[in-house]
This record gives sequence, C-alpha cells and structure tokens, in this order.
Amino acid sequence: MARQTVHASCVAFNGAGILIYGPSGSGKSLMALALIQEGFTLVSDDQVVLEGVIARAPETIRSKIEVRGVGVLAMETVDTVPVILVVVLGQRGERLPVSERDPVTGCVLLRLMGTDMGDIVRVKAAFGACLGRYEWVVGAGRA
Repeated sequence: MARQTVHASCVAFNGAGILIYGPSGSGKSLMALALIQEGFTLVSDDQVVLEGVIARAPETIRSKIEVRGVGVLAMETVDTVPVILVVVLGQRGERLPVSERDPVTGCVLLRLMGTDMGDIVRVKAAFGACLGRYEWVVGAGRA
C-alpha cells in the first residue's frame, strides 16, 4: 500500500474518520473544528498521511490545529483512523448527487461549499449513512 501525504484535515468519531479536502482557505480546519465541537476528535490538520484508507498526522504537526484569526491550538488527537467519508470543500454539490467515490481512498465522496450554514449537518448525516445508521436511497453513497 502506497503512503502519501495529502493537503487535508481529518477527524474521527468512534473509530471512523472523515477526510476533508479543499483549496487553501476553503474552510478545512473550520469544518474539522466544527466537527470537534460536535464530539469528533482531531486526527490531523492541514496535512494527512494516508496508507490506503488509514489516516494519521505527520509527526511535525501532530495534535495541532490552526484556527484562522485565533492561532494554533493543541488538542487531543487520535493516532490513526480508517477513513469512511471524504468531503471536498469549495464545490457546491447537486441537491441529489450521483454516487461518487474518492479516487484516493475509494470512500464515499461528498461535495460541499463549506460555507453554507447546514454543511456541518450534511456531513454528519452522510457520516451516519456511511456507518449504516441510515440507508442511502438516492445520493452520494448510493451503490
């Protein structure tokens, strides 16, 4: 399995992770921080080392998150986590998106602006569906 470092943030909840991609300034850290406020734990901010679907932080930035306008904060982290959902910020997805998989991890891919008030709820709903709490009828995770 090839190891690669990607420009992304990653958070975990109960042993499953969300990888958050997007261009610089798109809100990756802010989305991660919002999820942390909802009970998730930081895996890595700004750079994520991936081996297949397993995510971890580079040692140099482990346990740190940059909050624009606030500074760099140290916090509790999870060492490694399998990614089950990939979120791409800076792209408005369709109201009922077609099923799409991330080419790097093979996980369900969700496209969001990252600036809409409901985006955090959308991410949590997609995460719940990836965990099997809900059944995909139509949309990003429908097989």
